[in-house]
Formats: sequence, C-alpha cells, structure tokens
Amino acid sequence: MKVMIRCLMFAVQLLCLSGISNLASAEETNRYNAAALPGETDADGMDQVDFYLHTVDVGHMIWDNFGHAAIRVVDHRNHSDLVYNWGQFEFSNPITFAVDFYRGFLYYKLGVYPNAVAMRIYRWENRSVWEDKLLLKPQEKAKLLAKLNWNNRPENQYYLYQYFFDNCSTRPRDYIDEAIGGVLRERYSKVLSSKTFRDFVMEGYAPNPGMDVLLDFGMNSNIDRFATLYETMFHPINARQVLLDYTQEVRPLLSEGHKLVDAERPNSYPKMGYSFILLFGGVPLIPFGFWLFFQQKKAVPSKALYRLFGAFSSVWLGLGGFFGFLMALSWGFSGHLDLHHNANMLLFWPIDGFAFAIAFGIFLKGQPLVLKPGFWTFARAYFLLHIVVSILLPCLRMVGVIAQNVDSVSVFLLPPYVVILFLLFRVGFRKS
Repeated sequence: MKVMIRCLMFAVQLLCLSGISNLASAEETNRYNAAALPGETDADGMDQVDFYLHTVDVGHMIWDNFGHAAIRVVDHRNHSDLVYNWGQFEFSNPITFAVDFYRGFLYYKLGVYPNAVAMRIYRWENRSVWEDKLLLKPQEKAKLLAKLNWNNRPENQYYLYQYFFDNCSTRPRDYIDEAIGGVLRERYSKVLSSKTFRDFVMEGYAPNPGMDVLLDFGMNSNIDRFATLYETMFHPINARQVLLDYTQEVRPLLSEGHKLVDAERPNSYPKMGYSFILLFGGVPLIPFGFWLFFQQKKAVPSKALYRLFGAFSSVWLGLGGFFGFLMALSWGFSGHLDLHHNANMLLFWPIDGFAFAIAFGIFLKGQPLVLKPGFWTFARAYFLLHIVVSILLPCLRMVGVIAQNVDSVSVFLLPPYVVILFLLFRVGFRKS
C-alpha cells in the first residue's frame, strides 16, 4: 500500500512546487469583491496607498516546500487592508483535481481577503513570513492597483497554473514589473543564475526523503537548463531577494521590512535517497550473483534462493515497469512538457511487465522457468536488447546526445537494474 501511495504521489507531486496557502474560506474571500476594493487608480492620492510584499517561507509538508507570496494593499483613503493571494484552487473533488493537474489543465484563482485573515493563516501554518514595503512612485502605484482590480474581476480571477512560469510568485513579479515599465524583465531575463530548474527541485525537497529521487528521474531535460534571474523569481524566496537587490537610478524597489511570523525552518535531510536504494537494492545482488551461478552446477538448485531472487527482482522490475509505463503515459497525455521525452525510459521500459512476469514466475516456482523454444528465443533477445539499451543511457549522456541530467540514475539505479536483467538472462529460464 505504501508503494501504491508513493506512485500516486508521483503523478501529482509537481503540485508541491506551488507552496500555496489555500486556507482562506470561499465565504471570506467572496465578501471582498470588486465593490470593496479601492476604486481610484489615478496617481492622485496614491501617497495614501501602500503596497507590501508578503513572502512565506518553506513549510514542513510536501505541498509547501517552495514557499508562497502575496501582495498586501493598505489604502488609507477608505481604511481597507487587503491581501491578494494567487494560490487558491478548487479541491472539492480530489480525483478530478489530480487528473486535471496531471493533464496540465489546473486552474488557480486570485483570492482577496483582509490582512487579519492572512495573519491567522500564517500563524496557523507556523511558517516564517516577511513583509517588505514596495517603494513605488505614485504613477507606478496607480498601475499596480489598476492591475490588481482588473485581476479581481470574476472573469479574470482564474488562470492556468504552471509551476515554474505562472504561479503565486510569478503573478506578483509580473504585475510589479508591468507597473515599473518592464525594467525587471529587461534587466534580469538575459542574466543566467548559477542554478538549473532541477537544482531548485532537488533543493526544495531536501526535507522530504525520497521525493528528490521521484522527481529527479521523473522529469526530463527541460529542467536542466540554467534559469535566468527573472525566472528564478518563480520561487518566492528568490523573488524577494532579487527585489531587495534591485536598484534603478539609485532608487531601491523593496525596503527590507520585518518578520510578521518567526518560525523554525524544516530541517534538510542528507540527499541519501539514491544511496539508500543502491545500498539495500543493489548490494544484495553481489551474493545473489555468486550463489545463482554456483547453483547452476547443482542438479537440484536451491528453491529458497531462487524464490528470494525472484521476489527481489520482482520488486525492481515491477517498479521499473510501472514508472516506465507512467513516463510513456505522461508523454502521450500529460500537459506538463517536463514529463515528456524522458531519457530514463531507456532504462525503465514501459513493457517491463514482461520481465516482471519472468521474475515473478521464478518466485512462484523456486527454480528457473522452462520456456518453449520460440518463447525462449524471444526472452533471450528481450533481455539482451534491454541490457544493451540501458547501458547506452550514460554513454549517450557522456557524448552529449542526451541533454537530460541522468547522472544519479546512471550511478545508483542503472547498475542494479542491469545486473538483475543479466542474471535473468543467464540463469532465469531454460529451453524446454
């Protein structure tokens, strides 16, 4: 059951990149419609309107590993104090939600509610929250407020969520950039950061053992390019830092404020997921290999040894076949382009259910399977081809044919998988 839960999580784990806060009730949000918002958006009187960036730190759960961002608007003219949150979504039907997200058709919405409600959410989540004042000119304030009011119209509240390029942090970034004349994008969209998108993913899930492995081999080469500084602002913590570092004509854009909530950050675990798999899933194959080849010389091989090898191999090949099938399915049906053309399908074949059937048969019988000549020939060809193609994965990576970072997969997952395929090829079945 735990394995099934993990596998289901794989189909929806990219949701975790949003790190959203969705705790404001629909009733509280809907009470603050366009009629309750500041109406005047010209430059006159904008000295009485203050804008603040709320940056919520990463949390302790897998769905808040990347933080959250929102904009607070304090309008002293009508005594309103509202928070604009782009991280709300409908979760009435979890199955529909998961399917929509997997297909890439998940709509998030803008929620607007009093700052007092936001503070209750922040304290309940027990995550650090920074509030920094945006240092905008009156004309810039007017543009930003007009954009926020436009976004809060019922017909404009929903948007198609994309975890790297359109989320709760990129919306404030883009609106602020639009208000100041596009200089943020112009300045930072051509400057590369020192991190790839894969680096962000791996760092984000450091507090969650195992998730880094699932995401690392589940996402393709699209996330292996270096993000521009502008793109790094998809992460709320990075967005805050870029805005704090920004100056134009000696004018800062964000004034470092204070912490609304001071909470302890979750501890990061050592990145041992791959090592754990190799230690417990790969090292036992060394004695297995010696014992199985030794058993070939015996007239009556050890049934216990063959059952143990069959069970061990069934776990590997069952998971490999499942994830291979899931990667192929994602390529065909998911709207997330980062799940398409995954090079790891060279190792985990979508049709590895065949290899699983051979291994499971060995487990049931406690001895090598006896196959008809035609089927024996097919099985030999299948395993031999699988071994050759699997070994091509790191080779193609080294010569630059594969752009996807498959280094960890090649070091930690490929060796035990290929050894299992080889042992099945040599001692797993015989011709009748």
